Amino acid sequence: MGEVAASKKRPKNLSYWINSIIVFVLMFGIGQLPPFGEVTPLGMQVLGIFVGVLYGWCTVSLLWPSLVGIVAVGATDYCTVVQSFSSAFGAEIPLTIVVVYILATYVEESGLSSWIANWFISRKIGEGHPWIFTMLIFAAAYVMSAFISLFATIIILWTIFYKICEQIGEPRQTKYTAMVISGIVFICGLTAIIFPFKTQSVIQLGLTQKALGTTLDVNFITWTGYNFIVSVTMIAVYLLVCKFVLRPDLSRVKDAGAKYAYLRGEKMTSQQKIATVVFLGFILGLMLPSILPKTIPGIALLSQMGIIGLGTICMIVLAIAKTKENKSYVDIPHLVSNVNWELVILVGATMPLCNALEAEECGVLKTVIGWMTQTFSGLSGIMFLVVVIALFLVATQVAHNMVLMLVFTPVLTKMGLSFGLNPMLVMMVIVYTAMSAYATPAASSQAALIFGNNEWIKTKDAYLNGFIIIFVSFIVLVSVAIPLGQIML
Repeated sequence: MGEVAASKKRPKNLSYWINSIIVFVLMFGIGQLPPFGEVTPLGMQVLGIFVGVLYGWCTVSLLWPSLVGIVAVGATDYCTVVQSFSSAFGAEIPLTIVVVYILATYVEESGLSSWIANWFISRKIGEGHPWIFTMLIFAAAYVMSAFISLFATIIILWTIFYKICEQIGEPRQTKYTAMVISGIVFICGLTAIIFPFKTQSVIQLGLTQKALGTTLDVNFITWTGYNFIVSVTMIAVYLLVCKFVLRPDLSRVKDAGAKYAYLRGEKMTSQQKIATVVFLGFILGLMLPSILPKTIPGIALLSQMGIIGLGTICMIVLAIAKTKENKSYVDIPHLVSNVNWELVILVGATMPLCNALEAEECGVLKTVIGWMTQTFSGLSGIMFLVVVIALFLVATQVAHNMVLMLVFTPVLTKMGLSFGLNPMLVMMVIVYTAMSAYATPAASSQAALIFGNNEWIKTKDAYLNGFIIIFVSFIVLVSVAIPLGQIML
């Protein structure tokens, strides 16, 4: 048995080491090739590092190729290693991600997310109406993920859904369980940019601004309104397709609403109330500069504070305040330990890489944009967006969606200008197509969760729901997101 186990491990380890070697060969080998187009010898070095890091992200790890990339950029004539690290972790995007993670972890650990979930599934409107009850589960997913954490929401709601199925006698691996499990993940992904302070919003906005070399004026109300309309439309169309195409059996779900009536009287704890006040204050602080003129005392300051400043103030207040037991309301070192540092390092690595790729002395971005502009020159602005949507919906099923967004957001948003398109609209389209990556296990981290949950969802149903999501996304993006974006953005 030991020999069999060892033999099974060898191919995986061999593949890992082969891919790791390829990472370094690409990083430092491409730079030795002759330049092409307007790419300079320095540009070839940077391009090699970029291709090597990209290959590493797709095959071996998101972490160590990112760190190697930061060091490698600093080893070129473009900048020093210290400058490369300063660019990586001194930039606004990585710092914002850290602050948002700390705040979201505090809200999640207060128990507020569980209270929100219980509030939704216990509404009287769900009694005797299985589709409405299902919509309440999805509404809980939307609200919790929008205000708290995507992955935490998925795990919490999946756990609650399992209990619901056990109590109503719903078997595992049915069309209904597949629809709800996939739907929860899909909906959580749609909220990734619902607010400008969400982690994905910060990343995409930062990449777009870096590509354009200017700061974009983000109106909180317009941003949130646009994304609310697009995301809710996608959810509605997903439910309609499931109802009339999948046709799951909801006979057992009819009595689910009544079983949770006892939760209607559940009160918030003091910790949950404090977390609610803190988070609402944070959102209000971000929202007011978009509504009120900056001539009002304090509004200009709020605008300058931004996500990093306001989030830090929230933590400072909670750290200073004391409970009855004379303890701080937050343990900041504990909250910091819950930050997704792999994501921070991944995004940080793109900062010096993007700067180098866009630099005039490298000529890489100029060459890429010139080639793509010539390729798509016969298209209108609308058709350019449709082609981007179609290509991304296919590409994200075989390449990790986060990697594709990091790579193509700067290029495509800048290209959009030549088609007379608002870069914000191009950015939104990229995010929504990337967030529809559910047709294969390799498409995204969220897709891997669905395909890995084979105890509750059959593999064939995971594929089926994944393709339904692709279909829904394409229809809504083309018919709603693009025309609405031309009006609102």
